[in-house]
Amino acid sequence: MKNTNKKKISLFYLLITLIITCTVIVIYISSSIQINRLAVGNNLLKEEIRRKTQINDMLLSEVEKLSSFDRISNIAGSKFALKYKESSISTNKKVVLKKSDLSKGSF
Repeated sequence: MKNTNKKKISLFYLLITLIITCTVIVIYISSSIQINRLAVGNNLLKEEIRRKTQINDMLLSEVEKLSSFDRISNIAGSKFALKYKESSISTNKKVVLKKSDLSKGSF
């Protein structure tokens, strides 16, 4: 007589192990798909930020161009007959205009 100590694996434990393994695989695949979706959304947002930054830089350069001293002095001279003189600058004085004076056009 041979005494064999073979243990039989219960069908119940096999099914439990299979269900747990399948659940882990499904969760892993689901998280991989979710990560890929988030990566695509992240790339779209980075591209949008890059485009907005380019537009912002373009607008800042436009503001700098439009607010240059030469341009403003040319417009002031041609439209309003104003001229810039170095001696006319006073740094310690403030000019206060009432809002009602601005709407009437009389300074």
